[in-house]
Amino acid sequence: MLGLQLITSFLFYFTIILTAIIFPNYWYVPVAAYLIRLLAQLIVFRAIYKKLAVSDLIWWLPLLDIIYYFYICINGLFNRKKKSLSWK
Repeated sequence: MLGLQLITSFLFYFTIILTAIIFPNYWYVPVAAYLIRLLAQLIVFRAIYKKLAVSDLIWWLPLLDIIYYFYICINGLFNRKKKSLSWK
């Protein structure tokens, strides 16, 4: 599920950028798509951030959303060489 979420997020950002480049006259379409996605995230994460007592992070959500995907990819690349441990 996490891998699917990562792939769909990359495809979303790639599609938005590609659409803005190919159809610059319709710039409002990718902007609207991004704002709708951001609004949905704000609605979902607002309750979570309140429970975790980090409500001030809600304003950092657009930046943290982009950074998160790079973090997951880099972390996954570095952890490929680690030996898996089995519990006894």
